[in-house]
Amino acid sequence: MELLRNKWFYVATFSLIFILSIDLWTWGSTSPAFFGLPHVIIYTMALEGVLFISFILFARYFWTTEGK
Repeated sequence: MELLRNKWFYVATFSLIFILSIDLWTWGSTSPAFFGLPHVIIYTMALEGVLFISFILFARYFWTTEGK
């Protein structure tokens, strides 16, 4: 749990999510993947899920009202 209280963990996590959001490897690809949606939509939805979980962990373990 000490890792979840480290600011560099969140710097690395949010930086990695940002870099992964620049989806260059499927640029121009429009072939359907699941439910008729393009790969980029499914990829973005999954990435947003990871971002949501990261924000929850950040708010719970690092962003405290005590101002440490």
